[in-house]
Amino acid sequence: MYRRFRVLFIIIILFTLIMNTTISVEGLAQKDRRKVLLLYDQRNYFGYVQDIVTSFRELIGHFKIDVTEKNEESYVPGEIKGYDYVFIIGIEGNFINTNLIEDLKKTDNTICWIGKGVEQFLEENDKYTLKFTGTITDVVKAIYKNNIGDKKKFNIGVKREFTILEGDWENIKIYSWITDGMQEYPYILKEKNFWYVSRAEVDSVLFYIVADVLYDIFNVDYFGQSSIYVRIEDVHPFRDTKELREIAEYLNSKDIPFMIALIPAYKSTETGYVTKMSENKEFIDTIKYMQKLGGSVVLHGYSHALGEETGEGYEFWDGINDRPIQQNLNKWIHTRIGKGIEECVKNDIYPLAFEAPHYAISQDGYKILKKYFSTYVGQVQISDLKFTTVSYPYKLYDTKLFHKLIPENLGYISLEDPLSTNKIFENLSKVSIVRGFTAGFFYHSYLDFTYLKEIIERLEAMDVKFYDLKAERHWVKWEDISILCSNGKITVEKNPNKYENVVKQNNFHKNYFPLTIRVLIIIVLIICTVFLFIFLYSKIKNNKNLFR
Repeated sequence: MYRRFRVLFIIIILFTLIMNTTISVEGLAQKDRRKVLLLYDQRNYFGYVQDIVTSFRELIGHFKIDVTEKNEESYVPGEIKGYDYVFIIGIEGNFINTNLIEDLKKTDNTICWIGKGVEQFLEENDKYTLKFTGTITDVVKAIYKNNIGDKKKFNIGVKREFTILEGDWENIKIYSWITDGMQEYPYILKEKNFWYVSRAEVDSVLFYIVADVLYDIFNVDYFGQSSIYVRIEDVHPFRDTKELREIAEYLNSKDIPFMIALIPAYKSTETGYVTKMSENKEFIDTIKYMQKLGGSVVLHGYSHALGEETGEGYEFWDGINDRPIQQNLNKWIHTRIGKGIEECVKNDIYPLAFEAPHYAISQDGYKILKKYFSTYVGQVQISDLKFTTVSYPYKLYDTKLFHKLIPENLGYISLEDPLSTNKIFENLSKVSIVRGFTAGFFYHSYLDFTYLKEIIERLEAMDVKFYDLKAERHWVKWEDISILCSNGKITVEKNPNKYENVVKQNNFHKNYFPLTIRVLIIIVLIICTVFLFIFLYSKIKNNKNLFR
């Protein structure tokens, strides 16, 4: 009898351990996310509004790595020990924190220094052969290998200052070069655990080169499949429905998914009247028809206007004064987003992502949008000082600004620019140096249809994969409305509390009970049940024997 109790007790203990192990595995998965400490001397070049630090911080988000950013002055001695990687951005190169420099010299963590100030780190540092030799400003081209190892040159303009290092080239690997037309210099190199990028740049192909090299810095060998998307821009209730249907039918005939940047309401500057799409049944039927033919709706604001005419004005940025809007931002975004989502859903139109008009919105605006949309499409405004954007070469995940970003980086067809089609493909040649890139361009439906056909035919000749927004998971939430897209299926839930409970339950089973663990648990439960039955049966039998 004692032996049976002991076996049963051991089984219960094993079952408990398995349950605790299952939970702790998920806990470890969260704790095991790699961490980057991003330190900088200042955020902008003098006279420029682009926030270099924000741009690189968000870029690292492609790799699902946690990033902590700090001004180098606030670095605390020993702080480096809590991170896997240290990134240094030098805009002016005036690093005054000697504790930081000393800790960097001692660490075995991966260090990536971008830009100026590196001479302080390399001085009297016997760990590396690299030495600072000066700077140059006459660089005209960047050089980077393609996927098969061939070097490719890109024009980058002039009057940029680059830092030049020299060392024992037998022990140093060069990933990219710059040239003044006569001599080549390293742009990105590595010696031991130290990586160096000779300039912090976000508005040229140099940014894309760094983006690709990050795969090597983070030792990631899975890139995902590169793809391109087509977006029909500024689709509002007064667009020609015949043209919209023609575009959708053409893309569907080519088996090409596409996005619809939808503006649900049109504001007239002459009368001030706002025409909702509910007032135009033919337009609603057209959008629903486009959805059936492979179109995914991206909410492009509510009226694409703050005071100007729809399609021309801003909505989440003060375009007249070139500054963040002065309204209560939380209330403004909540109201405008809500009007747009409600107008769509009541007409069986389901947006899966958001795109700010003209890509213009403040940094706090992005953070507020995260409450309503899992996915953002477009370029990214990376400054509140003035309107300025950055084009990313691949998707970003779980950053300070986004849950998920689908970037736009190829441009668009413009009647004012006869070379705009060629520029789209010039931009593609730059983006395509990045492994696992996501690229996109947009097209207005009122333009000559031959422009779109030309682009599509050239892309088809390149055998590109076209990106389908519906093929990925997205959610949209606003008050009593929840939209969920998963595996190409879109569902709408009117009770957000119920929806969130379902999501939590799904995530619980997905995260805490992988299939193999669940199988083990079932086996243990069966064994426990069998032993319990045997135990009870034996006890009953023994009791019967006692009364005989």
